[in-house]
Amino acid sequence: MEYSVKSINDTLLYHILVDEEFIHYVNEPTAVLIQKWERYMEQHPEHIPTINLARGIISGENITTKMTDQEKSELESQIIHRCCIG
Repeated sequence: MEYSVKSINDTLLYHILVDEEFIHYVNEPTAVLIQKWERYMEQHPEHIPTINLARGIISGENITTKMTDQEKSELESQIIHRCCIG
């Protein structure tokens, strides 16, 4: 099967968006998670645009109205539930 760059980036975006640790890294970062994701970005600089896109989606940066903490928590739960990772 032949993969295009777009499909690889879409797959990466999906995996990042459903990664529970990444969701916590965006919403409730700890020193351990910050170190983990900074190291990942140093090792994979080509993934930084996709990581930034995922961060914007999860944090709601691209939405004109900000989500409340409760809305973020509910969205996180829905993502985890729908992706069968929780």
